[in-house]
Amino acid sequence: PPQAGGGVAKSTASALFADVDDAAEAVRLHCEDAVEAARQRLERVWSELLPEVAKTEFVATIADAVKARNVFDLIDATLELKRAGTPVARRVQQLAFEASVAEEAWLVRKSILEAAVNGESDDVELWAEQAKLAGEDVTVELAYVEMLRWADTGETKEGRESGRSSSSSSSSEHSAEPLYAEVGGDEGIGGSAPRSSAPSWHDSWRDGLDHRTSSK
Repeated sequence: PPQAGGGVAKSTASALFADVDDAAEAVRLHCEDAVEAARQRLERVWSELLPEVAKTEFVATIADAVKARNVFDLIDATLELKRAGTPVARRVQQLAFEASVAEEAWLVRKSILEAAVNGESDDVELWAEQAKLAGEDVTVELAYVEMLRWADTGETKEGRESGRSSSSSSSSEHSAEPLYAEVGGDEGIGGSAPRSSAPSWHDSWRDGLDHRTSSK
């Protein structure tokens, strides 16, 4: 009966909204771990640079940049020396490039964390896509974006795209019962259907966080 189905949909939606609240803390911890991992990668590069610079003929500009952990000064110093015809050890050049990449990754991860803490879905997506282009796994972050948007509008990205491609009559029906359609009606989140009745992010962020926990 419609009344019973509506009741299941409401209870299912409540469970999913509870997931959004639970996810906020879990995603924050995940992002903090990612920031720390990126910081450690950057620190390892600087640690490798110190002895490499010490082994080469002393160049004050490079040594000062490494001591200050200033990647921009390091790149500038390396380029200036090359333009002046002064040889720079290949390993130092390689590590200077690695430092610039590692620092960018660290700054991007910090931006993702800040946006996630503030619940800013657009900014999380912007920075997560940049991290993705760099080859990083941002499954959790992008699933959280969908989770935040669904909490705000009752629709996932998949639901919005499906609505645009459907007929006017089905679109009208979908807009009349957006929450019921998204959570899968009577099946609920505990159903045994082959495909989860919850929005796609429901399992994605859990799988991503489980991977983070198991990899520790």
